[in-house]
Amino acid sequence: MGESGTVLSRKKAAKYFWSFAALWFGIWVALPCLMCAAPSNFDVIEQLILGREWVLGSGHHPPFAFWCIESVYQLCGHVVASSAVCGALASFVGLLAIWRFSRYYVSETKALLIVFASAAYRYLNMGNVNFTTSIPPTVIWCLAIFLLFRAVEDSESPRCNPDRHGSLGVRGNGIRKTGDRRSFRNAC
Repeated sequence: MGESGTVLSRKKAAKYFWSFAALWFGIWVALPCLMCAAPSNFDVIEQLILGREWVLGSGHHPPFAFWCIESVYQLCGHVVASSAVCGALASFVGLLAIWRFSRYYVSETKALLIVFASAAYRYLNMGNVNFTTSIPPTVIWCLAIFLLFRAVEDSESPRCNPDRHGSLGVRGNGIRKTGDRRSFRNAC
């Protein structure tokens, strides 16, 4: 399989991922800003209003999306751009977590295919133009799954020595053997 050229090296796969992510981010920020001068969804206007109030929440929406949109709006001063930047950034973080997680179980080529397939998910593509309250939970779940995996992976590694660091199992020297993927599989 390696002779046919279908298997990507880690460095080449990373180059493809970052190129795709930059293109993805650019498209989902530039297109909404060029296509419309005003938000196409009343949720964005509502989020800007609630974001200015810095409320702790409303009856049916969590406040995180409000705070994100208002913060980006204060930086760039453009309503559509603030929604587009928040959505594209959330999409990027979700795809990054998916890519990093999938590289532990499949080849670099398949990990990229998983990212491309995940990019078709509604809340990671055109649904992110209007950065509604449905998008942050999707991204937070992608990150939570990846970080839980890393926590289990680190706690199972031989560099975590309770005798040396006490009962808390504080992290060792930070060196992780590449290719050692057994610990997470055994923990599950």
